[in-house]
Amino acid sequence: MKCAVCGRDSKYSICGRCLARREKIISYPEVVEIILCPRCGRYKFSGSWNEISFEEALDKAIESSFFVHPELNVKDFELSGDGHFYRFKIKGVLREDYVEEEGFFKVRVKREGCQKCSREAGGYYEAIIQLRAKNRKILDEEVDRVVKIVEEEINASGSEKSFLTKIVERREGVDFYIGDSKLAKKIAKRVVREFGAEFKESAKIAGRKDGVDFYRMTYLVRLPEHFPGDVVIAKGRIAVAKINKAYDLMTGNTVPLEGAKVVVRKEDLKSGYVINKDDSALEIFSEDRVYVAEKPEYEVNVGEEVFLAVIDEKAYAIPKWMVE
Repeated sequence: MKCAVCGRDSKYSICGRCLARREKIISYPEVVEIILCPRCGRYKFSGSWNEISFEEALDKAIESSFFVHPELNVKDFELSGDGHFYRFKIKGVLREDYVEEEGFFKVRVKREGCQKCSREAGGYYEAIIQLRAKNRKILDEEVDRVVKIVEEEINASGSEKSFLTKIVERREGVDFYIGDSKLAKKIAKRVVREFGAEFKESAKIAGRKDGVDFYRMTYLVRLPEHFPGDVVIAKGRIAVAKINKAYDLMTGNTVPLEGAKVVVRKEDLKSGYVINKDDSALEIFSEDRVYVAEKPEYEVNVGEEVFLAVIDEKAYAIPKWMVE
């Protein structure tokens, strides 16, 4: 078979070279548009926002706006430009003939705020995390840790509403305004686990959307009165508080912290050494005097360094592993 146009031998009635002259093997717009959110720097494609580079955004825009003849097997695509004007050359095989085509186009970057940034800039929020402490002030380092948790959870979330709208310091504590209520609850639960805090939630109607009531959630996280290492009375037992639990000073067993009351702060514990022991008591040297404490059920050795708490004129030996 010969090409009907040029007369060359060909498997096709019109060879690839002649087809490339008669038809457009590639069509493209004079202007390729890229949509950029100026606030977060993400690019929009097919209704979604993507964290990609300008070069990746341009590649996607070319893929979506250029039409290539279905019979053209593209072997190479060369692109050069300055961010505004671009030249391209496409090389490939069409009906067993090698063909080339080149052209020019302009890139226009359209700036459009994404939904996430528009909401964040507009002060949108679905939930408040209220950070409070029981019978004490919240420490700066506790607030810093919660801020870190908020940042980690926001960065790990893929939600378009995963942002921190604002932080408000109040006399009674700190409030975190979060864009996504589900994310806010996840953050609050993580703080509860890490600090052994109390948790309560409540909802308040904030309006209607599409005929359905819209609620704003409040998650109350109340940090415990005690800190890890404090000596407390828990369930009637003298114990050392840790996160979510306490160690009974006499048995070494864990006891729940619910309703625990602080009797000695960690920083007020004395330091000493066990200098003698028998079946029922320990002698502890601390601050130039000797204290006698009831021997606990777990092993404490002579020469061991311990902490010492004096409660109602009664001495208690505390192994270092319980406090540190």
